[in-house]
Amino acid sequence: MEADMAVTMAHRLKDDGCEIKVVHADNDASTTARLQVEFDNISKKDDQNHVKKGISTSLHNISKSYRELQKDETRQYILRCFMYAIKGGETEDDIKCNLERIVPHVFGSHEKCEDVDWCTYNTNPENFKYKSLPNGKPLTSDGLKEELNSLVRKMISRSESITDLGSTQANESFNQLVSVKAPKARHYGGSCTLQNRLSAAVLQKNEDIVICRKKDMVKEGKTYEQQLELSIQEDPDQGIDIPPPLKLDQTESYVFFDLETTGLGRKSDITQIAALTNGKKFQRYVIPRVEINIEANIPNFKQETLVKHYLGETYLAHNAIEDVKSLHSLYEMKLAHHIKSEDLYAFVYHKCLDSYSDILKSKAVSRLICVRLAKEGISLKHLKLAASRDSNGIKFVFEDHKVPQKSVKAFSECLKDEE
Repeated sequence: MEADMAVTMAHRLKDDGCEIKVVHADNDASTTARLQVEFDNISKKDDQNHVKKGISTSLHNISKSYRELQKDETRQYILRCFMYAIKGGETEDDIKCNLERIVPHVFGSHEKCEDVDWCTYNTNPENFKYKSLPNGKPLTSDGLKEELNSLVRKMISRSESITDLGSTQANESFNQLVSVKAPKARHYGGSCTLQNRLSAAVLQKNEDIVICRKKDMVKEGKTYEQQLELSIQEDPDQGIDIPPPLKLDQTESYVFFDLETTGLGRKSDITQIAALTNGKKFQRYVIPRVEINIEANIPNFKQETLVKHYLGETYLAHNAIEDVKSLHSLYEMKLAHHIKSEDLYAFVYHKCLDSYSDILKSKAVSRLICVRLAKEGISLKHLKLAASRDSNGIKFVFEDHKVPQKSVKAFSECLKDEE
């Protein structure tokens, strides 16, 4: 069945103008033989996962007869040697040469290791020790040596197919998804639901729908659960949404606003407020509670100068509605085509940044990361919620907001310390 399916798919691809030259596959089926009958120019390359599994199985079988190979650490070390030799060779001759070094190396003969940098024997012979062999010493069994040489010869005979290894991991992953939704034991092949089950597997593979659900759960919290309303009444934080990333998508509206005040100090009162958006204007005059400071009448020509220079116009400064109209004109001419999502700041930026003050004092995380999160409206409270909703909650939030993943561990440890 597998071979028939592969042949059918290859013919469809060829009919669509995509001719197959190389097939990466395991050696468990007759697929390659069938393809080569149908297509003369197809060559077969081994799959690195199956090659690794095959070598591992061979080493395990050999270990049943030789005590030196019975430790997992020893077998894993020799397996790594084989995979380094195979993946480190660009040509068949390179792979053959690399494979021939393995057995002499693990049995204490390093003449063939002179041209490689992974063996440090030649740089310091007196103090050299094997990190993963028993007691740091080479293997000694003659029988084991012959078995390993036999395995090397077997791999050398396949040097053409193991050159430029491919990977079928993506296929294996998809097969696993399908097997969960349509187990063979249930015989869904005879059911009208099979196509829907396969479609669900394809959607999960293509859209990563499971991760999306987890991320939504982290952002929104629980939205349906028995007695959920009562739980939220007891702990209102459960109902808080974590803000999504700030992005410019050409659907946003800009509001240009300006204030006129009684002075330049923090205790000044507002005398006029004006705003402009999408052609709509708003302005109000306010009766101040304090006297107008004489400094407020000193003209600030910065915006006036820019308007005169770039727009060739003059306007009545210190009139809020005129200020916002000229500000809007300046934006449209000089900034509209240059502004990016990175230029956006959440209204609660300062409040969010203040929430990280204790963590910043401990120097556990960098200020740059905290600023980046605060710009997006993410406070420490949001990160705590994310961590409580999923073990990977902080990671999901950082992924959404393009924050470096190396900071996830630091934040997670800080939150654990607080608990």
